[in-house]
Amino acid sequence: MEHLIVMHELEGLSEQELLALYRKVYNIVVASERNSPDRRNALASLENIIRALNNLRARKYDFSHDPEI
Repeated sequence: MEHLIVMHELEGLSEQELLALYRKVYNIVVASERNSPDRRNALASLENIIRALNNLRARKYDFSHDPEI
């Protein structure tokens, strides 16, 4: 993986698009060599994709009905 996927690139993507990108980057991690720059970029990109998914899901959640809040 030549470049790191940053949060700015992930903004505006749908949940389905983020999940498809996660699968693609995950496969890059699996195929990459340990400690290689490509693997480090892919792992960091996965973290950003997970963060974007969590942000998207949190925005969809209606906290007004949550009894724990």
